[in-house]
Amino acid sequence: MTRLSNVLYQYVLERSEAFLALMPEYPACRRFADEREAALRAALSPEARILLDDLLREQALRHGAEQEAVFHASLSLCGELYRSALA
Repeated sequence: MTRLSNVLYQYVLERSEAFLALMPEYPACRRFADEREAALRAALSPEARILLDDLLREQALRHGAEQEAVFHASLSLCGELYRSALA
């Protein structure tokens, strides 16, 4: 990412938290996921917990890459809309 796109990306991430706060189902969804993870961890052996940590880390990396791809696609769309509005 360029420095400018990185600044824009950070701005979007910060603002997305405000939008999540407006979604009434988000806190319950988040809480349920955290509870399920805690229950799973409690049922796993130490070796299996390491595997779970590895899985969650890889999923977080994948999710971050997906979010960045959506950001770039949105930025591209904005550019196309701007150019079409000028035409």
